[in-house]
Amino acid sequence: MLADLDLLLIAVFCAADDLLPAKPGNAKRILTDAEVVTLCVAQAMMGIPSDERFLRTARKQLAHLFPRLPKRPGFRKRRDRLADTIEALIEVLDTLDGDADLEDTGEVQEDEDTSERGVSH
Repeated sequence: MLADLDLLLIAVFCAADDLLPAKPGNAKRILTDAEVVTLCVAQAMMGIPSDERFLRTARKQLAHLFPRLPKRPGFRKRRDRLADTIEALIEVLDTLDGDADLEDTGEVQEDEDTSERGVSH
């Protein structure tokens, strides 16, 4: 199953990288926007709603594709900032392959530990 996930993530990355506009370099960012989009797809495909659990799992299972991963707050900020872009890419990818069902499967749940403490996002 991981080989299938790898192939899907590589295809998503290539499509996102081709479709997203080039951004000026930022030394603080360790991932490109295309990589963040790809990680969001991985999170949805792996069925892990918690960002913290997903990043911990990704460090183990996806390290060969993503050797450097952000911490949870950075991942959440980038994902939230790219939400409209992700939605647009879903629409574009859905039109490219009419047989695939790439509809949004729902919101990613907040981490329990931050929700209980009232941390704002």
